[in-house]
Parts: sequence; structure tokens; C-alpha cells
Amino acid sequence: MDMKTEARMGSQGSRLDQSRHIGAKPVTLASLGGVFRRRWRVIGATMLLTVLAAVAAALLITPQYDAVARI
Repeated sequence: MDMKTEARMGSQGSRLDQSRHIGAKPVTLASLGGVFRRRWRVIGATMLLTVLAAVAAALLITPQYDAVARI
């Protein structure tokens, strides 16, 4: 990793990069740069929250339907 990238990303970013270097091509890392990494983290968090909300809603709604079905 060159000095400019390290200065831009800070020490945490360089640590992340070093852990990703194992078993990965440098070209892929370059295309995944800091801009995309931040964006994907937001997308991933949003998807996780959406899935959790859907599961919680399903668990809350299901007992009501069971009660209606029994009657």
C-alpha cells in the first residue's frame, strides 16, 4: 500500500487492508477502495436491520393468526 492511501485511510484502514491481503488479489483490493467499503458497510447494516425487523414482525404477528385460526 502506498503512502497516500495509508495517509487517507488512517491506521485502522491499513490494518483492515493487511488482513484482507491474505488469499486475495491486490487488483481486487484496489477496485474495492475506501469509498466502496464505506458504502457497502452502510448497505450491509441496512439489510441486516431490515431482516431483523421482518423476523420480529413475523414473530409478533404469528401468535395473533394462530389464535384466530383456533377459533
